[in-house]
Amino acid sequence: SLKDFKENHSDIPVIASGSLFRIKIRRQKNSKEGFFFPVGATEDLILYPLTFKEYLYNANRPLYDKLCEGYASFTPFEQDVHLLAMEQLRNYLLVGGLPEDIRLFLDTGSRLESRDNLVSIYGDYLNDIDLYGVPRETTIRCRKLFDNLYVELNREHPDFRPSLLEGKAKVRDY
Repeated sequence: SLKDFKENHSDIPVIASGSLFRIKIRRQKNSKEGFFFPVGATEDLILYPLTFKEYLYNANRPLYDKLCEGYASFTPFEQDVHLLAMEQLRNYLLVGGLPEDIRLFLDTGSRLESRDNLVSIYGDYLNDIDLYGVPRETTIRCRKLFDNLYVELNREHPDFRPSLLEGKAKVRDY
């Protein structure tokens, strides 16, 4: 359908998002039949979360300008400017860098609404794991890993230990 828009409706801008994971799997499964991807008809963009600088620019433009001036001139900030900047940093760290969550927070002032949205996205990722047609065991392990991602990332020891997720599991199982 993307190729059709390119060829027959090029005056209509189209944005499609998602991972290419399903396409990769379909290519492997349907290698004899051939699976066609619209080469040359798409442009890939990789999006990243907003940085604190981008967040501050949208959340409090006067403060952003003041901080940029101070950094450029190597001028120390007054106490009230520093406290306001620290409050904005705290908000950014609590809300995160996802554009939709930031928009919700800036529109409503509610960290709870942005958190609810994040929980919804997290649930979508979990539900998406089932869509790839992989063996049930793989799906279960993916869910376990995803459910414990924060625990794994917050541990003192940097090595991944699957035995924390599943009794006698080995790294190769994951």
